[in-house]
Amino acid sequence: MTSIYKIPEEPDTSNLERQIRFYTRFAWGIVILGLIIGVLYFIIPNNSCFKDFGDYTGGVVASLWSLAGLFIIYVAFLGQKKEIKLQQYEIKLNRIEIKQSTHELKGQKQQMVQQNETIKKQQFEHGFFSLLNLLNEIGRINKRESFKAIARRYLQYSKDENGNGLKKVLKDDLDRRGYIFDHFFNNFFSVITFIDKNDLELLQRNYYINIVFSQLSNEEFFLLSVYYSLINNPSEKPNFSSEIKELIEKYCLLRNLLHTDYFDVIKKIDFYNRESYDIEYNSNFDIPTN
Repeated sequence: MTSIYKIPEEPDTSNLERQIRFYTRFAWGIVILGLIIGVLYFIIPNNSCFKDFGDYTGGVVASLWSLAGLFIIYVAFLGQKKEIKLQQYEIKLNRIEIKQSTHELKGQKQQMVQQNETIKKQQFEHGFFSLLNLLNEIGRINKRESFKAIARRYLQYSKDENGNGLKKVLKDDLDRRGYIFDHFFNNFFSVITFIDKNDLELLQRNYYINIVFSQLSNEEFFLLSVYYSLINNPSEKPNFSSEIKELIEKYCLLRNLLHTDYFDVIKKIDFYNRESYDIEYNSNFDIPTN
């Protein structure tokens, strides 16, 4: 793998090596010279000439060997200097390798994060579309085509009744036929809750909310709003109904009813806040309209 970091040049120790060779040879030369001077005393037959010269040669040999010792010490110093340069080079290489390894680990970590995100998305979408298919299957079983006729009947009721009178008429009718809506609407909110509870970014959440939103007609959203305001109301099921009401308002689920005749009925029931139907007034999410 190509390194992304600049690799330092290997230190030039050739000059040190030349000095080490030179001074090593020079030192040994001095040692040998001292030995030769010492050996001559035994080789020359008439060595009386060395009688007066002995002290001198002894001083010379000792001096030469001392000098040789100094050169040998200097050679050792040069050798250490060379080793230090090589060690510094190795340390630099090790640092680069550590940085390279750290960079590679970060890259692997990012890949793992991306893979985990992909797996999470696949798992979410599998659950989401399974719930969506179940919702449509329940709608088919419950004969959703009848919802439109019921919605129009309720719309007609609103023209004859107002306020509490309208609520009583609608509630009495829902008490008789509410079972038709119960399973379908509860599953609808199961899908909405599934999206709401997942850790999704805003745009992703809005995208999936809109997919579910598109599954219901205006008539179905109207019946849904009436059903949860009159039958499953907070006085009977406070925890359940308050959560449903919050989801309706949070995701502005009644927005398509704002400019329809059904909206007049919703206003008469007076249960939902403005956030549930007015996108411009809803500050929680910027949800695109269908």
